[in-house]
Amino acid sequence: GSDRVPLRESPRLRPRSGPAGSPLGGQAALVGWDRIDTGTLGGNRAGMATALLLTGVDTAENALAAVTDERPMYLFSDLGQLHQPYPDITEKDGVYTSGGSRANVEDGVVIMGGAREDVHTWRAGCAAWWAASPLQRTASLPPLRFLDEE
Repeated sequence: GSDRVPLRESPRLRPRSGPAGSPLGGQAALVGWDRIDTGTLGGNRAGMATALLLTGVDTAENALAAVTDERPMYLFSDLGQLHQPYPDITEKDGVYTSGGSRANVEDGVVIMGGAREDVHTWRAGCAAWWAASPLQRTASLPPLRFLDEE
């Protein structure tokens, strides 16, 4: 079946857009940071929605490789995206989609259809990898394959 899924499961929150246009519809606090080892980890431990801003220290590759406790619920390429509705991330038959990008995992390889520099590609890639590897105790980047680069 096809289901809308969050980038990272949270017992309290699910990604959705609301009247305020923010990812949480202006209904909850969002911890946004450019480091997964401090801001994201702290927000996750506090049970808050977390966002990794890809504007500083950590990259999309760091997010994908993150240990379970450091995985953000949201990925943003810049601060301006905080004021836009967060896109649906859907799953059908093991293929995750975000925007026009898609990703799945085969034999431990994250296969991404979308531009390497597009945050949608990384959202789909993270969702696919994190579903395939739900408990990751050490940060480790899996092999990546970008279909658009073949």
